Amino acid sequence: MQLEQMFAQLQADAGAALRATQALASHLKQLVAAASDGNVRDIERSLAESRTGCEAVAQHVDNAATQWRWDISAAMEDGRYLKELEAAAAALSVQLYVADDRIHCFPLIAKLLPHELAVDIDGVRHRAIRPTKLAAEIKKRQARPARFRPETFLQALVDAYDLVAGLREVAHGLPPVVRLIDIHGALTLLPGSEREYTRHEFARDLYRLDEGGHLTTRQGRRLEFSAATGAKSRTSVLTTLTRDGRVKEYWGISVS
Repeated sequence: MQLEQMFAQLQADAGAALRATQALASHLKQLVAAASDGNVRDIERSLAESRTGCEAVAQHVDNAATQWRWDISAAMEDGRYLKELEAAAAALSVQLYVADDRIHCFPLIAKLLPHELAVDIDGVRHRAIRPTKLAAEIKKRQARPARFRPETFLQALVDAYDLVAGLREVAHGLPPVVRLIDIHGALTLLPGSEREYTRHEFARDLYRLDEGGHLTTRQGRRLEFSAATGAKSRTSVLTTLTRDGRVKEYWGISVS
């Protein structure tokens, strides 16, 4: 049985237990009324119905417990969960792409957290991880108006560039090329900031800026991307996935 089917079966068993509990509550109310009135015949009938109701509730709860056998943590680690999530997303016309231990569903970046039985989406932990439920949440979040502000992000890049480039010599009067991992380091100087704004999210935002062509500040300063050259420089390449799942690389920038 697949995980989605298991959730559905558990939901059905729990629903049956709830309905049986409601019926039991009705019988107990009748028993209270019969005892209040001293109606012996109704007392005996309500007691019998209450006993039967208790047995029905216990049986439905036992059924739920017996059916629930999935090791969710293991399923998240071995790919079974991701396979079902991809299928649930595809049914909603949502495309997911996996790279570098991340799930890219532009503009969102998600990460499975098997030991926490949760999924992190852009820094927010989601514990409602039933595949169809999570796929619907991703679709809903994708439809929200973008909170990304290209002008603000660009200015932050330029400020960080000035901070890092100011420590370097200028060759031939040209603006120096600064590695983007150093820019990210300048943007996340405060303790814990790098966990709050990861390199994956930084690379995603670089792509958003690049895609929109927002490369000139209001003061007229122009940002240019520089590609990595040589094996040594490629070790500091940042990668992200585009809207259609293609790999996009970023290494350095210069600002004139």
